[in-house]
Amino acid sequence: MNKYKILIGIILLWMSSQVEAASPSEFSYTRPIETPITDEWHLIELPPAFFGKVNQIQSDFRILGVKGNDTIEVPYVLRKLGEEKEVVKVKHEVINQVYNKRGAFFTFELPRSPKVNDLYFEFKNENFDWRVNLEGSNDQKEWFTIVENQRFIKERAIHFEHSKLKFPTVNYRYLRLHVKGAKEQPILLNASIKEKQIKKGKWHEFTVTDIKRKELKSSTRTNLYFSVPAPMLVSEFELAIEHPQDYHRVIEAAFTQDGWLRKEKDTIYMDIILNYVSSVYPANILPDNKETLAKDFRISIINYDNEPLEKVPSIKVRSIGRELLVRFPKNKENYKYALYYGQLEDARDMKAPKYDIRYFKAQVPDEVGYLQLKEEVYIAPDKVELEPAPLITNSWWLWLLMGVIILVLGGFTLMMVKNV
Repeated sequence: MNKYKILIGIILLWMSSQVEAASPSEFSYTRPIETPITDEWHLIELPPAFFGKVNQIQSDFRILGVKGNDTIEVPYVLRKLGEEKEVVKVKHEVINQVYNKRGAFFTFELPRSPKVNDLYFEFKNENFDWRVNLEGSNDQKEWFTIVENQRFIKERAIHFEHSKLKFPTVNYRYLRLHVKGAKEQPILLNASIKEKQIKKGKWHEFTVTDIKRKELKSSTRTNLYFSVPAPMLVSEFELAIEHPQDYHRVIEAAFTQDGWLRKEKDTIYMDIILNYVSSVYPANILPDNKETLAKDFRISIINYDNEPLEKVPSIKVRSIGRELLVRFPKNKENYKYALYYGQLEDARDMKAPKYDIRYFKAQVPDEVGYLQLKEEVYIAPDKVELEPAPLITNSWWLWLLMGVIILVLGGFTLMMVKNV
């Protein structure tokens, strides 16, 4: 009976050996990590161009330690460093609504003087263009100006509305909104009063000034073509616009893998953003719901029946920063650690790693030092000593071998039953 247990153990051992750790020979690029590594936990910031060298699901990169013929894999957690927002809604009551020659006044009572910095108002009026002031008070006798001469605008025909106020955090028991220059009585439907706490993240930003502009009179569009130095995960665009009059335009942002230097009729663009730019907003930022990996972009400004915007001298392209939280092994001296990435075409299909440390983030120290990545090194295939190819490379042969093993085990089982 023992011989059958031994045989089964050998088979299970062989099957487990098929799950291989990553090897430096499977990657196209490497960046050595600075030494010495003094602590167990460290952070490594990833450069923006890094993500142009890995696959779309970001699964083909590892941190490996090499010492002679021994290679160890170091666990990490990929962290996104965008802004973190916490929104606190403030309960309120509208205690006064009056309208006279000076305009409309809306007074809000807040409980226990909470902190606020973000207001949104919804009005029943169909179309308007108003100027507003916001004031604060603790006794309704002495009022202090919070926001002055801001613009509220609503154009139903183009589905555009702006009736928000953002300002540094204040602390008042009462808030009063003064709507000036209203030709009709403003009818307030809803007011949202909040405190938004924003923890700033890390961003990479490129300012592009080499912009190719093309006016398409037939479609009343202005096309802007530009590129970033290397493919990167783009999160935001910000247009610097110079125009003498107020404007409100629809924007389409798109990217291409073909490059805008080719004739446009031969280039395929994929849309990533449909949004607006307006002189009402303090900054012309076009946020996207998801990041897009690209190098070449086209922004289309839809002018409708208006004159094209006079100048767009620059465009800022932003990418959310990312870093690796790494736990280096203890008692592993004299290993040379490096980040390896960009899977070779003929390497095995590489899936994203699953490390235990993602479940134990609470054990990470409050203060973790950064390690720097050195310059990128391309690992040329002819300079890499590839590991010997496995004896069985076709999955069908593997299944056939497994079938033979099952038949052999079944035969042994039948023989045992007969002998009983």
